[in-house]
Amino acid sequence: MPLIENGVYRIRNCEFPRFVADLVNGDAHGPILAHTEESDNVNDQWRVINVGDGGNQIMLGSMAAPGTFALSAQFPDNNLFGSYVQMEWTVVKADYGYYLQTPNGQCVWELPDGADNVQIKVALHTAKNNTKWTFDKA
Repeated sequence: MPLIENGVYRIRNCEFPRFVADLVNGDAHGPILAHTEESDNVNDQWRVINVGDGGNQIMLGSMAAPGTFALSAQFPDNNLFGSYVQMEWTVVKADYGYYLQTPNGQCVWELPDGADNVQIKVALHTAKNNTKWTFDKA
């Protein structure tokens, strides 16, 4: 059974829970920033697509730009952005929420601070709450 069921979600940061992952302007190649949730904003909605048999490998497809996925280079301090390239993220259960880990296992999603429109990055795993995320049904 997958950790996160297939479906459409808002991906919310655990340390700064008013912020969700947002593909800026729904631009297929735009940055993915932390943005205050807006109920009618499709830019902050992501389709979880389970892949593989392990139950913890997912792709994140943008609802704002169909065919666009969350992507990042797999080493620290790289930005998340939209891309037509599919990337498999590993979902790792935390005490609260989940880590979204790069395929090489070295980095996780991180929200560096609690300001609106901050770039979400990948960073070395620190177990801090700013690297944990929840999946809220959209």
